[in-house]
Amino acid sequence: MNDSDDDLQQPTVCVPETLLPPFEELDKTGQPIERGPGPGFCPAGNWREDGICRPFNNRRDDWMGYYNFYKLPIPWAIFPGTHNSGMDKEAGYTHSTITCQDVPISKQLVSGIRAFDLRVAFYPNEAGAKRFQFYHGASSQRTVLNDLIRAYMLFRSGTTSRMKEVIILDFHGFANFTTAAHGELQKLLIDELGSWIIGPEFKDSPLDHIWTFGKTVVVSYNHHVSHSLFWPAVNQRWIGKDIPSTEELKRFVEAVGNENHNGALYAIQAHKYTKVMQPDDFCEELMGWFAGDQSYGSPVLKYNIINTDWSLRCRMVDNIIWGNDFNHRYLVSSIPARQNPSTTGRAEVPAQMQPLVFYEMVDGNWIPDATLAIRHGSVRSTVLLMCRSTLPISLDMTTSNVPVNLKLERGEYVFLYHTEVTGKYFGRWVVRPRVYRPLANGNTPKPEGRNGCKIIIYQAADTDWFERVYLPPVVSDTSVIIFRSQAAFDYVIDGSNSENGAAVTIKKGQEFRYQYSAAIGKWRQF
Repeated sequence: MNDSDDDLQQPTVCVPETLLPPFEELDKTGQPIERGPGPGFCPAGNWREDGICRPFNNRRDDWMGYYNFYKLPIPWAIFPGTHNSGMDKEAGYTHSTITCQDVPISKQLVSGIRAFDLRVAFYPNEAGAKRFQFYHGASSQRTVLNDLIRAYMLFRSGTTSRMKEVIILDFHGFANFTTAAHGELQKLLIDELGSWIIGPEFKDSPLDHIWTFGKTVVVSYNHHVSHSLFWPAVNQRWIGKDIPSTEELKRFVEAVGNENHNGALYAIQAHKYTKVMQPDDFCEELMGWFAGDQSYGSPVLKYNIINTDWSLRCRMVDNIIWGNDFNHRYLVSSIPARQNPSTTGRAEVPAQMQPLVFYEMVDGNWIPDATLAIRHGSVRSTVLLMCRSTLPISLDMTTSNVPVNLKLERGEYVFLYHTEVTGKYFGRWVVRPRVYRPLANGNTPKPEGRNGCKIIIYQAADTDWFERVYLPPVVSDTSVIIFRSQAAFDYVIDGSNSENGAAVTIKKGQEFRYQYSAAIGKWRQF
């Protein structure tokens, strides 16, 4: 297609092309190895009937687990997404220029979509599920509870093979919201999806580690009042106008593909309107912009989340599955190591010359005490250390930036990374805790104990602050809370549950650390 005005008058239509050959890897003798997923355009098919191009070139409903992309961290993976995911032709409203998809989220999931671009409107006079509806200028009458959360639950329960499918829920637009409405929506998400939500501390972890916890849902929430389980807002890379020419949008997409996003989640918004303000269908061009041409230079390899309109009218999902397969085979060189006391042969957590180590204690290889090894080298190591044994383990953390002893009980874990970068923590282990925020998590932060992180940070900031906060009365033994402040106003840590009973005032830039002692039922400052 050219860059003329005619390109903008009416929606363009995908012209079917010949299916590209499936991705095939040869062994040293030239014989094909087991077939991997393949890219391809839409063959002459039936997408006009329901908006889904068939047949698929790959397994779609459980592609992450089926193709076993276990080495990929979430920011390194490529996610097929839908722009305005909750605005589809099958919804109860009369579809119009605000409609961007052919089928609802339930069918998008089964067809391989894994990232959902969500705008939500709050209806305070409604009851139940209708209080939170998807909108794009107007409501589609689809709700967060029924058409997203319960649709995902039904999808996940369909087959056990789907339990490894990681999805990204990108809540980035809110209409008619108050602070209380944000709290209500976040509570809904936590109550319904909590055990499946992947906390942001897993950002650098490969899927192999994440699957171990049974977690499959990333919630990104674009608001300063955001729960500690939620990831920061996805960086929405949009061209900034509704009616660019095809060539102009292509140049923008290519420029975004060459950006460095430093491991943060980002979405290329590859969509536009026609001059009659209809979401444009230009899937032939999109298949070229995000092509999988079976080489290191394949355009699809440059992106994290790819959002388009009419996302299933072409076989973009197949290109993206192929891209993940290529990244997994050739661009992620380090295999995440699984180690335990039996494999290391000593009572210490090894500082391997590997970027990713999962060190777990289970019944059969349990040890009562472990230490963090000291090592010197040029490779940064990240360790996820988890207790899965019936008996607890005592972990000596004196070689870390939180120099205490932790008693890890079943289900508890701690993230650490080891760096040789010069500076404050040169050559030491650094804890990566979960960050709690006052307005989203309340004025009494509580470590998750047997359900997660042993160490948390309570971070106050301007507009996200309480005048007085409290140490919880009872938590798992040796749990740690680190209080920090970037707020202009001071706040007070109440001392009623501390060992010395003294309140502490924390000013901007300060940090205070407390560890809980079950023996005395109080918190000790250290």
